Amino acid sequence: RDFALAGVYQGCETFCVVRHPVDRFVSEFKYKTEFLNGHKDKACDNKEFVDLARFRLAMLKAGKHRYSQDCHYVPQVEYVFGHKTNNKNNKGDVADVQGPQNARPFCQHVLKQESLTDGFNSLMSNF
Repeated sequence: RDFALAGVYQGCETFCVVRHPVDRFVSEFKYKTEFLNGHKDKACDNKEFVDLARFRLAMLKAGKHRYSQDCHYVPQVEYVFGHKTNNKNNKGDVADVQGPQNARPFCQHVLKQESLTDGFNSLMSNF
């Protein structure tokens, strides 16, 4: 699946936007709490946040519910480099991504949300 996508992107210049994982997690928590649960005026509940963080991290470590919640808990590295496999290469190390070893990352240009305007403008100046 990932190698097919990487093949499509081989002939393209691509970019993606990443953000600090904690900021990303907090944003999803706020969205879930404020908008989906209807608690827009509710103050942030530390216990609720810690409980959710522990639950989500345990699920990720166990390999469960990886793609639930609109993929908001999928590590961003997968969007850039593809999904890690459990296959061993001939050195005994875990292979980095599915698909051909010579495949380029999905995103050749990784922009950080914290400096998105400057990063995007710099990237566009190259085209």
